[in-house]
Amino acid sequence: MNVRSTSSGLSSNARTDLHKAVDDLFDLYSLEGGFTKEGLLNIVNKHKDKIQNVLSGMPLPVEDLIDMLLSMDTNQNGALSPEEIEAGLRKLVPAYNWVESTEPATRAHVFEMVKKDFPDASDEAVNSFTETFMRLDESWNAGNADGKIARSEVASAGFLLGFAQQVKLPFKPTAGKDTAALLTAQIQNKLNQQVFARYSATAFNLLPLADQRLEWMRLILRFYFSDKLANYSGKDITPALTTFLKYSGVTSPMLQKLYKSKLMGGRGTATLSTLEFFNLATDMEYAGKIVGRHSKLDAATITNDPSLLLSMLQVFPRSGVSVFTEKTNQARADYWNKLSQFDAPALGGNKNGLVDTYEVTLALGYVRVIDNLYLSYDTNSDGWITKEEARPFFAELGFDQDMIVDAFFAGIDLSDADPISIALKLLLSGNKGINRLLPYEFYNRTFKLFPKLLDPSQKPQQIEEVLKTD
Repeated sequence: MNVRSTSSGLSSNARTDLHKAVDDLFDLYSLEGGFTKEGLLNIVNKHKDKIQNVLSGMPLPVEDLIDMLLSMDTNQNGALSPEEIEAGLRKLVPAYNWVESTEPATRAHVFEMVKKDFPDASDEAVNSFTETFMRLDESWNAGNADGKIARSEVASAGFLLGFAQQVKLPFKPTAGKDTAALLTAQIQNKLNQQVFARYSATAFNLLPLADQRLEWMRLILRFYFSDKLANYSGKDITPALTTFLKYSGVTSPMLQKLYKSKLMGGRGTATLSTLEFFNLATDMEYAGKIVGRHSKLDAATITNDPSLLLSMLQVFPRSGVSVFTEKTNQARADYWNKLSQFDAPALGGNKNGLVDTYEVTLALGYVRVIDNLYLSYDTNSDGWITKEEARPFFAELGFDQDMIVDAFFAGIDLSDADPISIALKLLLSGNKGINRLLPYEFYNRTFKLFPKLLDPSQKPQQIEEVLKTD
């Protein structure tokens, strides 16, 4: 029998919206007696792409999702009834308990319900999460903008929050280079940015566990918002960024190119993907916190703000110590005292004599490229990149000649338009024996190359021809 009878024990008038949705799904896919594991696998196979999209960016494999659903089988008969699924979903999706189907919830009510579910969480964590949750009511998010949250406004975001609650915390960092390890490292960076300047703790993993849970759920919501805004933004992303940040989202063409580029893990297309938008928006938010904290950013200012310096070392764990400091707890003058160069038009600045939010975002974005490079290519995690480790990186950029890697490590300026000059400088430099670089050394060698790397049409293809022979 492919469908069940309608003898669920509930009249259609008495069913909640959630129960009706579950019931409809049950009618489509279950055998009599409930969903079996085979039935759930059938659903997953038929809707694999949609399910993977929902789980995108979350360390919850489909197999774990099925096991999680089967855990709702309270009578342990090997099949899920609609009643078991509804009861299980209310546990799985806390937002369904915060917002009833009969009446929209006010901010005060949501705060109270979140506090009830997370009694050990701080007011800061509960307040910030509640404020973010209430954004589901905004019109760009398909809400009715009445200042309250209706059940219909929670639907898909509620499931994401439910999945987020199943992720084990605290996150355990790993030195591995596989996709899961790299993803965990990126999530940690985003969480460290998010908590900066809001707690006395300077890193996410130093927060109490209840606060970590709410901050993690808040990050998931913000990624969900990014998906909505990236899809609406088109080529002009300023309104979408302004909506996300709640203040000016003005950027520069060079900054947008950076976040679309493969250097940042982007696709290199005309419009921003969800992940590219999320990375740009959250990095701009972090830069905005820094600019809001200090009107002048130089080595003395950073040294005298140890919590900011410590935060940056957490946000840039592979490159921060080398790029941002020259001694323990002392900011590197060579980096910070040159930050004003990002105000120049050549680097996308507005030449107003200040380092604005989007200019600091670009400056830190260049460091993010180096941090990602060491995260991905420093195979033994010793803090150095060797020539052998760097070759795959250069090959991805289209520079697959050994002599180009030699010239880069020797400190030859590859942005020079004259390939003959580059070749001669390499031959005369005597620096061919430099075989490994620290992050700050790699950053310095890459800095002048960034504008050319962001514009593939300017890539010095002729250099390869001149340097083909060793």
